[in-house]
Amino acid sequence: MIYWLIYDVLELGDKIALFSYITFRAAMGALTALLMAYFLYPPFIRYLKKIGVGEAAKEDAPKAHLLKAGTPTMGGIMIVLTVIIPVLLWSRLDNTYITIAMLFMFSFAVIGFFDDFIKLRYKKRREKWVETKQKEWITTHEDSDDSMILSTENHQRKMDSFISLISEFLQEDVKVEEVKILDELKSELSDYLKDDIYQLYFKRNKKDIVIKLREIWKNKNKRFEDWDRFLIQKNLRKESFKDFQNDIVNFLDASFQFKFQEKKKLETLVDEWYRWISMPYAIQELENQKRKWISAFNVEEKKRRTVVKDVDGLRGSFRFVMEFLISGGLLFWMFLHTNYSTILQIPFLKNVQFDLGAGYIFFGMFVIAAFANSVNLTDGLDGLAIGPVMVTMVAISVLTYITGHAELAKYLNVAYVKDIGELTIFSATVAAAGVGFLWFNTYPAQIFMGDVGSLGLGASIGSLVIMSKTEVLSLIFGGIFVMEALSVILQVSVYKTRKIRIFRMAPIHHHFEKSGLHENKIIVRFWLISIILTLISIITLKVR
Repeated sequence: MIYWLIYDVLELGDKIALFSYITFRAAMGALTALLMAYFLYPPFIRYLKKIGVGEAAKEDAPKAHLLKAGTPTMGGIMIVLTVIIPVLLWSRLDNTYITIAMLFMFSFAVIGFFDDFIKLRYKKRREKWVETKQKEWITTHEDSDDSMILSTENHQRKMDSFISLISEFLQEDVKVEEVKILDELKSELSDYLKDDIYQLYFKRNKKDIVIKLREIWKNKNKRFEDWDRFLIQKNLRKESFKDFQNDIVNFLDASFQFKFQEKKKLETLVDEWYRWISMPYAIQELENQKRKWISAFNVEEKKRRTVVKDVDGLRGSFRFVMEFLISGGLLFWMFLHTNYSTILQIPFLKNVQFDLGAGYIFFGMFVIAAFANSVNLTDGLDGLAIGPVMVTMVAISVLTYITGHAELAKYLNVAYVKDIGELTIFSATVAAAGVGFLWFNTYPAQIFMGDVGSLGLGASIGSLVIMSKTEVLSLIFGGIFVMEALSVILQVSVYKTRKIRIFRMAPIHHHFEKSGLHENKIIVRFWLISIILTLISIITLKVR
């Protein structure tokens, strides 16, 4: 738009040459995306929290992912905005390739949006169903003599009893006092500040009690004996406390040093107190019931499936059909409005190339859909997907600039595509928008991109790969996405044929999680691999 304003409307081409340079406009597009991200994400995250657009933890996901439940999702909406607006401002809008690139990102993001929207609706319906069933279950067990009663009054009695026992064992009185919580947390925590031990944890002036509790169980064997003798003196059956001291030891060792910043982590603390100290057996029974209720809910939801909608998202078959139709339509339009070549060039080999003719459209449809879904699979850890996306977009920026530069393309023996250099602005802007998103998505994530982001970014990579004639080279600089997709394909195909799991969990980043690697280590190593593969792909320009 700015280019059109300066050179077509104001006709200042003779006086201002700076805006004609692709590199300058690419840098300005990237800077605009960064500034937009910095100022727009905070209010956007607050809005998503307000309307309850939170990620639902998958039942088969690693346990560490339970803490991420409730984190705002659909951050891809902001990624798309911080790409489209700067590109509209700084690129030449009469360039067909720019239009097609934006349409690919937007259309696939729309598919992802509806997928996320259906998932969120499913999550809210499921939570309401479970809440109703839980109330019925509590009401049923409230008046029984079962030791696994889960009621507020009984819970409070157990908490008081536990504190009294610990107090007497410590020979000091632990009093429950009011806790001063930061104003901004009061509204979120009001429902969770009723438990004595929960309040005890947040009393900074009682920190010495926490330390004493840990010290008491430091010498486990001796303290177990002390605890047993103490219970006998109180005429309490040891069996009724069933490994109670083990639970206390494990909990204190594992959880007391945990730092809390967000509501979801505080809720997790309460759940852990319920599990390990207050009513471990009641909670276990309740969780068993919840699994049954969710299974029953899913059975009912499956009856409502349609050709378009599945239980918790768009049907996979419908989504693939839409991706292929959109890709085919946009590629066909590109062929009608440009002199695009259907030749497939092989890196490393100087004069080896294949003309796919009309089949190139089908090849392009496959490449774009493959990258879209590969990025979607990679988006499983905080910052895991966006890191390789940024690195890949930097590589594509270099490659599109070379491909659109007649002299550089001839010198490096790569296919020259007229006017394709304008895509350097698009790819550079996507990379910068990724940096802006990563600022809030880095571990621990404040927001997730969701399918709206991963499908939009993946389609952008695929479309740029096709338009810049780097189809084969993309297997190298997009190696992380290829690896993630192949891990899922291998896992599913081998399991279906031989009932064997190659990986502990697919995609492969979950395999490394299950193997004991910390999330941060996996993320950084994937980023490093992506950088190395990108450098290799650029080096191949001279290896012909």
